[in-house]
Amino acid sequence: MREALSDFGASLRVQKMQLVNQANQPDPLPYLVFASDAEELRAQLEDMGLVMYVGVMPHLMPIDGMIEKIHNMYSYAFGHALYVDIDRREEVCP
Repeated sequence: MREALSDFGASLRVQKMQLVNQANQPDPLPYLVFASDAEELRAQLEDMGLVMYVGVMPHLMPIDGMIEKIHNMYSYAFGHALYVDIDRREEVCP
């Protein structure tokens, strides 16, 4: 399970690095390329008899000191946090 999660985390880090360096890439990869990474994680966990539940929680983060402030600009940026809950699959008896 740790290896599967590590692979998924590495994929997220690569995606984040590509977003930072987007100016250097004339045609960045579409998000659908990365959507398959989540399916791969789900399939690996399913093979282990596990099931995952995923949620996205919006949040505000302070940007003071991160970028130059412009007149009438808010001091916060909107972001998302990904929450993953992994449980053992419970077999349902008929």
